Amino acid sequence: MSYDHACGLTNSGAAYCWGENSSGQLGLGTSSETEASGAVVGGLSFATLVVGTAFTCGLTTDQRMYCWGDNSLGQLGISSTGNRSVPTAVATPESIATMAAGFRHACAIATSGTTYCWGADDGGQLGRPAGEVCEVPGGYYYSPFVDVSCSRTPLPLPNAPGAFAALTASTGTCGLLGSGEGYCWGFSRSTIPPEGRFVTLAAGFQSVCGITTTQSISCWFYADSTAPPSMLSVVPGVADPIGLVGGYEHWCVIGAPAKTAYCWGNNYTGQLGNGTLVATPIPRPVAAP
Repeated sequence: MSYDHACGLTNSGAAYCWGENSSGQLGLGTSSETEASGAVVGGLSFATLVVGTAFTCGLTTDQRMYCWGDNSLGQLGISSTGNRSVPTAVATPESIATMAAGFRHACAIATSGTTYCWGADDGGQLGRPAGEVCEVPGGYYYSPFVDVSCSRTPLPLPNAPGAFAALTASTGTCGLLGSGEGYCWGFSRSTIPPEGRFVTLAAGFQSVCGITTTQSISCWFYADSTAPPSMLSVVPGVADPIGLVGGYEHWCVIGAPAKTAYCWGNNYTGQLGNGTLVATPIPRPVAAP
């Protein structure tokens, strides 16, 4: 869930990143305000990349996980704090199958099926007490310095309902079981399994949308740490949805009949791509380039 940088992979597995780089999140070996697209240093061959808030993680073709960028709350999982501007190996005890990066935390599924999380735990993002405290600058929480619950090393998720097949993360994290059941934690203090069966999930700010096994789109929202999530049963207007992705208070998906891109949610900077700055709760086609 990145606000200000992006990354991509070439066919050969080389990673390129661009945008804000003040925490080294582009992996170029430097820290500067912004950068054009550049190759991530280290010569690693990646199969997957994910971007979090001012940090990036990559999974190599041999199932090793590396992260770089902001590490004030241990979100790089390298057993220490301090930013890194080059890919640094995550201290996972196992090989990694898939991963997700969110708002100052990350999670990964090991090849054994165990889910690990690390980084900030001020909202229950790790699914368990972290047992550590990180002191972070006031820019994080609008005060001079704040002590925040955190973990600098990956911790196994307790009480998981089974081995997850996929993860998605933003302010919290959701795991998707092979049976299609979703299981979310960190959006509120409680661990809450959402209703329904899904083929994919995509997390946004305090909210999650998913494509159900009946090819509809459902969303639910987390208001606070005590109230249960509100469920919006169906987001109308998209036939045969695929490729659902979430951003900061907005989502996009591809739908039939002509593989059209649709987006909905907040639109104050034109993130819906429909030629307006007007928010919409209903998916609208993205304007042709």
